[in-house]
Amino acid sequence: MAKRADISVILLFNRQAFRVDFAKPTLDTAPLRFVQESIDAEASLTDAVEAVIEKSRSEPNSRLAQRTLVLATDVWSQIISLPRISIGGIEADELEAALRFEAETLSGIEIDDLSLAYCPIGSVGDFEQFWVNVVRQNDLETLHSLLEKQGCREITLAHPAGFAQSGAEKIDGTTAEFWDDLVYLLTKNGTQLTKVKQASKIPAEGCERLLLATNREIDSEQQPEETELLHDGDAIQQWASRVASAYEVRLERQIAPVLRKSKPRAGTPVRHFASAILALAVLGFCFWHWSHINTQKNQLASDIVEIKKPAKEKKDYENQLVAILQDRLEVETESGVLDEELDRINFFLNNQNDRIAKLLNLLIELRKPDLVIQRIDGTEDGLEISGFSINGESAQALAKRLRIEVQPLGWLVNPAKQQGQEKLTTGGPWDFRILLTDVGPASPRDADRVGESRNLR
Repeated sequence: MAKRADISVILLFNRQAFRVDFAKPTLDTAPLRFVQESIDAEASLTDAVEAVIEKSRSEPNSRLAQRTLVLATDVWSQIISLPRISIGGIEADELEAALRFEAETLSGIEIDDLSLAYCPIGSVGDFEQFWVNVVRQNDLETLHSLLEKQGCREITLAHPAGFAQSGAEKIDGTTAEFWDDLVYLLTKNGTQLTKVKQASKIPAEGCERLLLATNREIDSEQQPEETELLHDGDAIQQWASRVASAYEVRLERQIAPVLRKSKPRAGTPVRHFASAILALAVLGFCFWHWSHINTQKNQLASDIVEIKKPAKEKKDYENQLVAILQDRLEVETESGVLDEELDRINFFLNNQNDRIAKLLNLLIELRKPDLVIQRIDGTEDGLEISGFSINGESAQALAKRLRIEVQPLGWLVNPAKQQGQEKLTTGGPWDFRILLTDVGPASPRDADRVGESRNLR
């Protein structure tokens, strides 16, 4: 009978899913299982994990290990900087709230649907920097549910950048890891994130080592001498072996942010045996006590019959009351939905004539000289602003500013989508598209948030 793995590593990148199981997390141990599966472009994080699990289901003892790592480039992983003066002396929950607010703006994930993990990585000037991993709460919960059904008790979700290093290695210089379309620069033995940048023709400029986990073609002359390619099964297995070996040390040192869930392990057989003995003792006592209780049972039977009559009447009354309250709740809910729809219709009727003009004025006011807006087109979801910029951050900055200003006009601004033309050494100029989705009038909470943001500015 095949042995169950001690640790499982699931890697998701470039629309590919890999599963590597290890009996023991050591560098010189071959994996028990290696599975590769292609992932549809529309698949969610949970769909991708489920697909690679299903592919190995026919194998003997194919259950995942109790310790399972899911490393996915779908996890939003960036550096967030906060002014040192604004976070000095604040509590941990207040710091997390500040990071969640910034992460919502940068990632485009609503703050109420945002799960976040972070770790401090030092200061730059007057700012403290934090390495932040973010996923949608719903994706995290469905992933946990799927893996718990597989018997996983210790579940870790993170971005794969730097995960193959424990920090105990002696590595000089900077390491560049090219995952999908982003390059992560790491120092301190390849464990501390210092910069995240868009892909360019020279991803590892000034770096001693390069890890390529992307479909992009990189000229071999632009690669440092120490370059690792995750392009085949052998390379993935070697990388996963290093990840499994470094896992416990990374958790102990809290090197990088991870979204982790752990359940207590099941009791030992000795405890089960002791519980069984105790249960038998209790059962014996209960059997002896039953004879005494049985003598009183007949005496109380007539009293119970009388007591049940008012209890039944009370239960009938409560059932009627519950039915009435449920009907009332349904009416109130339907009324609230109709009120919201009426507010939405009135909002568009009252604001449709001049909100395009207001948007144009805002674009004139907020646009920077290094960004050109070429077109504003209507779509099924709203409006799409397109153009190009010299600076790779200008379009995101414009989207961030617009997100606050156009909420009162009934638009939700999505993060800018960019594509470098690779004409400059930085990868630019960048073509960009910003989608403004029609969402109707802002809620009171959103209105308060807009007011606070304007006051801060």
